[in-house]
Amino acid sequence: MQFRKDINALRAYAVIAVMLFHFNPVWVPGGFAGVDVFFVISGFLMTGIIFRGIEKKDFCLIDFYKKRTKRILPALSATCLFSTLFGFFFLYDSEYIDTLKQAISAITFSSNFYLWKTSGYFSPGSETRLLLHTWSLSTEWQFYILYPFILFILSKLFNVHKLKFLVLLGFALSFYVSIYASPKWVNSSYYLLHTRGWEMLLGGLAYFLKLELKVNFLKVLNYLGMALIFLSYLLISKNNVWPGYTAFIPTVGAFLILISNIETSLTKNKIIQKIGTYSYSIYLWHWIVVYLCYRYTNMSTTIVILGCVLSLLLGHQSYKRIEKYGLETRNKILIMLSFLTLAIFYISIDFIKEIRPISNTPNNDIVTFYNSNKEAPSPWIDNLCNKNNPCKQGGVFLWGDSHAHSLYFGLKKIEHIDLSALTTSACTPSINYPDYKLSSRIVCNNNNREALKQIALKKPEIVILATRHKHEKTNWNSISQVLKKYGVKKIIIFGPVPQFKGELPLLVAKKYLNKTSITKSDMAESIFITNQIMNIKKRKEYKYIDILNKLCNKESCAFQAETGNNYTLISNDYGHLNNIGSIFIINSFIDEIVFKK
Repeated sequence: MQFRKDINALRAYAVIAVMLFHFNPVWVPGGFAGVDVFFVISGFLMTGIIFRGIEKKDFCLIDFYKKRTKRILPALSATCLFSTLFGFFFLYDSEYIDTLKQAISAITFSSNFYLWKTSGYFSPGSETRLLLHTWSLSTEWQFYILYPFILFILSKLFNVHKLKFLVLLGFALSFYVSIYASPKWVNSSYYLLHTRGWEMLLGGLAYFLKLELKVNFLKVLNYLGMALIFLSYLLISKNNVWPGYTAFIPTVGAFLILISNIETSLTKNKIIQKIGTYSYSIYLWHWIVVYLCYRYTNMSTTIVILGCVLSLLLGHQSYKRIEKYGLETRNKILIMLSFLTLAIFYISIDFIKEIRPISNTPNNDIVTFYNSNKEAPSPWIDNLCNKNNPCKQGGVFLWGDSHAHSLYFGLKKIEHIDLSALTTSACTPSINYPDYKLSSRIVCNNNNREALKQIALKKPEIVILATRHKHEKTNWNSISQVLKKYGVKKIIIFGPVPQFKGELPLLVAKKYLNKTSITKSDMAESIFITNQIMNIKKRKEYKYIDILNKLCNKESCAFQAETGNNYTLISNDYGHLNNIGSIFIINSFIDEIVFKK
């Protein structure tokens, strides 16, 4: 296939969007959709290679896999090797073990499965995963393995025309699965091939469609495609269900550009063309830079700009010194060295801990202790009415997300209260049930319905509601009115607890090393805005618990609780209260919870 500048430009705009999103999501809130554009491009190019080979009857699977390996593995190996060596010297034990597992899964193209099981892409603290971005390479590689193999086998049974129809059928099936599954199973849908395959197959459909139209009309298609892509980068955000039907916007944009097959002023730019050429290497290295910036800096605007420039420079060097050499001897040695290093380090991890200088530091003890005591915060259901537990009316009912669940332990310590709870991760209390296609999780609707049902049956005296943030976006008055109708006498809404940029144990270790203290600049700004708005709002129907006002001063917020003669962190991650923190918060407000009207 002749080199196409429009495709190269698409790569450039996509990697710029992804990079800017990772450095500062406020600038390009939908920048993560650049990965979806990459998927469409991959599907287009791979379909072209496969079908040209099938039509000429000279398609070779082994040759296809070899070329994909040549394109992807050398630069990825370098990234994994760097991460492994960096981790050896600078990461704490629990982080280092996780990074080794990430690197092994990345270099074996299974990181999407590993990350699916261990973290959400948009989860708080995801910036602490050194190889988080490799999930897309694994998903793409799995497509490279299955797609040509299936087509090669089917080509023995069907002619080319029927094969094209089967690609269309595969696209439709995967798109349907994506729309259905994305709201229900958020993490697996984001990471795995069954809900991503349609994006690559859409690229395949673009390859089949040959347009013979006037140049001006083709330009209109091209500019329309660019407009859809740029609008998705600016208007879509991580709050959208992804990759459901909303992902159709940037992918259709890429589709239109591919079928128009024409150069415009947006695609001819020399700088854009250079970035497109280096885009794969830029993608690999930019996240490493993002990670280092989050770990060691305050992510100021200056740092972000310098980080972007450094990412481009590293991408350029990676392309010049690694990527363009394919599977030449130097890169074969690099690949073997990466595999060997990962294998040796992982197999001998206990021995390595003994010889790593950072393993024998107070910082490492802090991080290891709190990481080993992390809890899965929710879903959590306790003392609800069912066949085995007849309804006992009265008491206290706890309802909300994982941050509500983190209050459970402290509430359970209050004597003489009958506590019931229904909490679900990422699910804010609500009496409105939007169509599941528009909801981040269908389980939220189901569990909120169940919470109201239980409250109606149990008629608790007190209902406690809590959520992570954005309290101001919930109609608490409407919820309170419904609860009052069910006989609830007192409604308490907990405001946000202190939440940090990254995990608190890591932050404490970092500050300890630098001999500095944690300040409000290390915390999420949004929680203070939420708290301010909630204090301004009228609250005749409910009692608002202002946690931040009690724990924070102008400079910082409390992040430790006194336990005997020692102080213990109140959170093991970015902001979920641990058991000590839960008791500390509940004890701080116990009078307002139980006694005051």
